[in-house]
Amino acid sequence: MVYLTQGIVLGLYAAILPGPFQAFMLSKSLQNGWRHTLPLAFVPLLTDLPVMLLMLGLLAQVPAWLMDYLRFAGGIYLLYLAWNTLQRYKASADAAGNLLQSSQRGFFQSIMINYLNPNVYIFWGTVGVPIILEGLESSTAQGISFILGFYITLVIALAVIIFSFGSVGQLNPRVQRFLGLFLTLLLFSFGGYMIWQSVTIWIA
Repeated sequence: MVYLTQGIVLGLYAAILPGPFQAFMLSKSLQNGWRHTLPLAFVPLLTDLPVMLLMLGLLAQVPAWLMDYLRFAGGIYLLYLAWNTLQRYKASADAAGNLLQSSQRGFFQSIMINYLNPNVYIFWGTVGVPIILEGLESSTAQGISFILGFYITLVIALAVIIFSFGSVGQLNPRVQRFLGLFLTLLLFSFGGYMIWQSVTIWIA
């Protein structure tokens, strides 16, 4: 139960912790509604899970320079996405026929955000994988219980957040626009901060 509880707590923490993926996900839920954005709740299964398996093999021995380049590339990509999102809010509303295509783009864009986010690698290399290995030393069930608790909680919590923000946006267009612009600024901030972190390390 200890490892299952740890997985649930960390899964909930990962879902509500402000970050590039969360900001992009909420922005998409406001633009497209919760029904079209709900698949984004499953993105961590496609991104975090491979990273977790990679870290289980490498045991957090990823070189620091790789993290720096990932952080810089992720920052550039976030600035690009934030600029595109801002242009959509300044323009007229998308036609209904373009909604599905926008949702599909958002799904693959969110995958790229997570793969280019060094925090995913840092979390699994320094926190998640050590807990799993510790649990596996006790029994296979203990290690697996942490993984299941983490991902089930994460997906459910992300789905609830998407539904909540998507519903608010549909009920009040002014709230939708305000929150959308705020989340776009968050994307700009996350992107700029990630680039700044990389540059300061390189010039140090």
